[in-house]
Amino acid sequence: MCGLASLLLLNCVEQNMNESKTINLESLHRFQIDYLTVEYALMGMTHVFPFDSATVTVALPGPESISNNLHEFSIAHRRSYREEDHKQIILTVDINAIQIEVKIGDTITLPSAVLKQKPHTTELIPEADKVRLKAIGERVDEIAHEAFEYWISIMRWRCDNHRIGRPPLPGPRVLWQNTLRDTESKCYVWSISGITEILMTTEITATGWAHAQTSLQAREEVPVYILLLDDARENLNRHDYRRSIIDLAIACEVFMRMMVLRAIPENLDADMRAMIEGANINQYLKKFLPNLLTEDRKSSFRKLANDLGSLFDLRNKIMHMADSDRATKENCVRFIKATATLFETEKTIENPSTVRR
Repeated sequence: MCGLASLLLLNCVEQNMNESKTINLESLHRFQIDYLTVEYALMGMTHVFPFDSATVTVALPGPESISNNLHEFSIAHRRSYREEDHKQIILTVDINAIQIEVKIGDTITLPSAVLKQKPHTTELIPEADKVRLKAIGERVDEIAHEAFEYWISIMRWRCDNHRIGRPPLPGPRVLWQNTLRDTESKCYVWSISGITEILMTTEITATGWAHAQTSLQAREEVPVYILLLDDARENLNRHDYRRSIIDLAIACEVFMRMMVLRAIPENLDADMRAMIEGANINQYLKKFLPNLLTEDRKSSFRKLANDLGSLFDLRNKIMHMADSDRATKENCVRFIKATATLFETEKTIENPSTVRR
């Protein structure tokens, strides 16, 4: 990820054309991003939302930025299209860079001629104003970086795509063709073709984009258990099965505790609340959470409980006994499915709360 923070001087209120202007300041940043694919109709769309003490605008590049050259970096590449009347109709686009504007509400009075010079030319700016502009620039750059990470987390959550903004996976470092050979003569008997994994990402739809805007505007925070599930999926892709298992177990435990504790009456005795909070996770799995479900969900939850019990058992063996024999790709896939199914039970529990900034 790379950030470019250059102060834009906009919305000028002229005090004296030949002497000075009062300038409302905003900053402009561009960030490189991986695995962001959108429907063509979203090109040029923006998300506007409050963040920290500023108003942030995240903008996708416009259709004019799309390149067909896959061998050089460009802001956007065509991913898919269809033929219609001998014309190519673009369907989806890979976005490689986005633009972020940060409006902070700060103003500064500078010589009018400043607006006619290049951004990096500072001779006309008084020294005291240079110090202030430097401080403002550092502040908005920090806001932009944090807003970028927040925006990515909301996009992953609301578009159900954990790959957005993740760095590309490292490729295999194979120097030559792998082979099978005779131990004694060292003669080759078989060529190992190997398996090449190509990770694809689903495109962002207009619906997902709208859902993200709703969450951004409301300053919603992504639930911790969703973040952990996304990390588990990424660690599966990176073949780090132990970490994936640990992330999944923590995600499930956090989810169950949150669902149960938020259902407890506010006037419950403090000692009883503390006892429930400190209960073993198996109590949540076998008693507390099932009691919050509807009757039809309780029956289907039993099979899920078996998978979750196996997940917690494996987590304990990894963390307490360094036993990771069952930390396999197959188990990770099974437990990721079980975790996602567990999170669906939130829809059957009354009065779901939303974590906000």
